Amino acid sequence: MKKFIAISMTLVALLMFTMAAPVAAQTTESGDRVIIEAGETVDDDLFIGGNKVLIDGTVNGDVFVGATEVVINGTVNGNVFGGGSIVTINGDINGSVFIGGQLISVGESANIAGSFYGGGNSLEFADGSEVARSIFGGGFQVLLDGDVGRDVNAGGMGVALNGNIGGDANLGVGSESDGQEFDPQQMEEWMKRFNPNMPDIDINYIAPGLTIGSGATIAGNLNYESDIEQNLDGLDIGGDVTFTEAVNNSGSEPVEITVQSRIWSAVTQRLGEFIALAIIGSLLLWLIPSIPSNVSTIMRDRFLPSTGWGALSAVVFVIAIPVAIGMLILIAMLAGLISFGQLSGTVFSLGGLSIFGLMVLFSFIAFSLSKIAVAYLVGSEIFARQDRNMMEGANRYIALLIGLLIYQIIRAIPFVGWAVGLVVVFAGIGACILWLRNRNQGQAVEAMV
Repeated sequence: MKKFIAISMTLVALLMFTMAAPVAAQTTESGDRVIIEAGETVDDDLFIGGNKVLIDGTVNGDVFVGATEVVINGTVNGNVFGGGSIVTINGDINGSVFIGGQLISVGESANIAGSFYGGGNSLEFADGSEVARSIFGGGFQVLLDGDVGRDVNAGGMGVALNGNIGGDANLGVGSESDGQEFDPQQMEEWMKRFNPNMPDIDINYIAPGLTIGSGATIAGNLNYESDIEQNLDGLDIGGDVTFTEAVNNSGSEPVEITVQSRIWSAVTQRLGEFIALAIIGSLLLWLIPSIPSNVSTIMRDRFLPSTGWGALSAVVFVIAIPVAIGMLILIAMLAGLISFGQLSGTVFSLGGLSIFGLMVLFSFIAFSLSKIAVAYLVGSEIFARQDRNMMEGANRYIALLIGLLIYQIIRAIPFVGWAVGLVVVFAGIGACILWLRNRNQGQAVEAMV
């Protein structure tokens, strides 16, 4: 059941990135047991964490929460971002909910004005709960007894429908054979080994597959994917039912891919890259012609040092980016503590933009400039055999196109093309580093003179 697993992982990733978003104003609370009392009002965004967090009051802003157990009984006039082993929502959320946890329970008095995005072991929506917009959920099981205004997009080994869906239901569900391959209780025991403080969680697991209750209604269409067709007796549906048989990747039956489709895919890939690099390279030759010219010259004169520097830089970059993100989070937290939360948003913004800018620049050099430089080098060498004075005016663009054509032909050769492409990327990165270093050294010498 790769579909609902993918949904869960996407939601967790989305949750982690969203929780790092900066805010203009914020209130920070932490401790073993943190309570926003009934009648208490927080008039800005709330960052709150602890072993147990209880929100009985009102928050006029977004809530960012992380705790072993989270209970929201009050009112949040914004969005809720967070996670915990046990998350219970019983109050009014006048925005959307982005949540992750082992057991996520939306109680009978809960009212979510926006959409619900959740990933966890068990997602449970009680009878009487309301989600005004849509549900995007993934986990081992999803129990929907409440009302949803729009669509339900969910995946789980087991999915139970007993409530009302105002739009379409797009589901991925398991089967009895899938349930035999995975035991969620064993997973809980495994997680406790890494987190001994995780509380005992009482989850009533349902049978794998799609379970339809007597009160289930779907105003739109039902689209579901499973190993087998499910029993839909008792379902009141206003639209059509579409069943898609899940692909069994563990089976021995291969997927048929024709020779023509493989050739067409390779041709379109090479043609698409040729067009993209031709456009970017032409713009560079028009606006900043010194860049492709200087980089290609260094690749020609110092090919081996360029390739070595490029390979080393690629490895360092891959390792450095996660480290930089971790350092940014730590620095932002420290800045927030020192300034009572006022600097964390600024640090996140400036640091995040800097890291993103470096990633964009590195990607441009590796996957565009390096290929443009080697293509320009090949084309210019072909012209140089005739007359070096020909590398002027429109002939520069022609040389680029000739080089790109030769490069794409070589890239289309199995195995050889892949190896050539990797070397070109490394050589291009290294040549850019050497060019910048030589340029900086030249400027330093001029400054001393």
